[in-house]
Amino acid sequence: MSALVILGSGFDIDLGLKNSCADYAKDYRCPVVGNETWSAFENTLREEVKQWYNQGKDEQKAEELNRLWQGYVKNISWFFTDKSDDFFERKNKKGRKIRKVQTSCAYRFLKQIKANCKSKIYTFNYTNPFEYVDLPQLKDFIHLHGKHYKDTFDKALMVMSQGHNIIFGINECIPQDGINNPSIYPLVKKYHPQYKKTDIIADLLNAENVIFYGFSMGMIDYGYFEEFFNAICNGTTSCKTIYFVTYNKNGFKEFRKNLCANNLNVDEVLQQVSIIPIYTRKGFKNKDFRMMLRRL
Repeated sequence: MSALVILGSGFDIDLGLKNSCADYAKDYRCPVVGNETWSAFENTLREEVKQWYNQGKDEQKAEELNRLWQGYVKNISWFFTDKSDDFFERKNKKGRKIRKVQTSCAYRFLKQIKANCKSKIYTFNYTNPFEYVDLPQLKDFIHLHGKHYKDTFDKALMVMSQGHNIIFGINECIPQDGINNPSIYPLVKKYHPQYKKTDIIADLLNAENVIFYGFSMGMIDYGYFEEFFNAICNGTTSCKTIYFVTYNKNGFKEFRKNLCANNLNVDEVLQQVSIIPIYTRKGFKNKDFRMMLRRL
């Protein structure tokens, strides 16, 4: 492949979708009021499940955790549906939104994805970005956590079905005898009916060029890529260049800070690979962004 591309929530934000972690945290449907990330709920749920297991696996508590999880997934579905509707309403007013979308780096990135594009594209987002732009989707993205489809039919029916497409929950943080509980089992991502095992780790280890678009690389993000970064330090990857796409220099500083917070020696990483920061604030005409597009 030419490059391995991994999209985070910052990609949708750059495109103009107001469905960031911060937007959800401020939304009245957020079950963990005041937190700034969706992952705060995932962390809370994981700790509650571990506590449930260690304290004797009370059945009533297990059912309570299941209800909490179901409510969260339903609210996420409503949130994305409402934000989708809001995007199209704003987009169609006087054409201003259309012009803004078309000048975003995210739009230019999507425009570059041709049918013969050799790059593999993973996304952690629930959205399919091509549903929000005037571009044909010539290449499928690999949705790691399921997909929210734009609401085009009866809203109540569609939103009810969206919860079955979104993969949200916890990892296998307790022994199998606890996971086998009928209330806990659905909470584990691996056992979600829409879950499909991917080759993302193997692809990361074998790719020469890796593009991270829209990540802060905080605790939850880093958990997915820890093996990759450790392999870089050990010199056991094929990676030569990482393109880190973020809004501005503050985003890149946050990226480095988060890597250090996860006990990763950034200097060791830089001895093995070249990390090129790309700032979407500069627009799609800046040379670093155009250079990255040529890797696709």
